[in-house]
Amino acid sequence: MDDFRERLVTLEASIAATLPTLATKEDLQRELVSVRSAIGEQTWKIVGWVTLAGGLLVAAVYYISRHSY
Repeated sequence: MDDFRERLVTLEASIAATLPTLATKEDLQRELVSVRSAIGEQTWKIVGWVTLAGGLLVAAVYYISRHSY
């Protein structure tokens, strides 16, 4: 029975030490909003770079086709 009590005390101490570091629903919601915002920003940066690269490729092909004689 002493072994059981020692293990229970150890478990309670472990839970008491871990409990304050757990995230609440509010913490998770705040992080979710932050992540969604960052993903939106990155998406528009990627769209911009792909559009720029496509435009440059079109310009290069046009230049080569007009000046290759």
